[in-house]
Amino acid sequence: MSWARSLAFNFVFFSWTAIIGTLGLPFLLAPRAATMRFGRFWAKSVLVLLKLIVGLSHEIRGLDRIPRSGCIIAMKHQSAWDTLVLPVVLGDPAIVLKRELLLLPFYGWYAAHAGSIAIDRKADRHFSGRNPRRPGRA
Repeated sequence: MSWARSLAFNFVFFSWTAIIGTLGLPFLLAPRAATMRFGRFWAKSVLVLLKLIVGLSHEIRGLDRIPRSGCIIAMKHQSAWDTLVLPVVLGDPAIVLKRELLLLPFYGWYAAHAGSIAIDRKADRHFSGRNPRRPGRA
């Protein structure tokens, strides 16, 4: 029966994202802080849908170890859930993502407006291991 819950969640998730993404289009003209608040609302609502439909709950440990000043948190990306929980837990993080995600309707538009840092992962495909700033050195 988990396939039925998964199917139901996917249907509700994509429908909700299309609805809320469309209604929230004016936030793309708003200041970045307003867009981030809207994004956190969407992410929190999706986490609630996961709990209600699929039964997925979560527990976050170690928040007390995150410094209040700027820091780098490197996550081993496991699923799309990581993407949802980061702004909810960390508030207003600078997120590095692959450039292709900016092409997604709604998510990409909001991610770009929120200042996400897009990386072209294919750009270094032919990198030979040499430092480009110091020719001839590895």
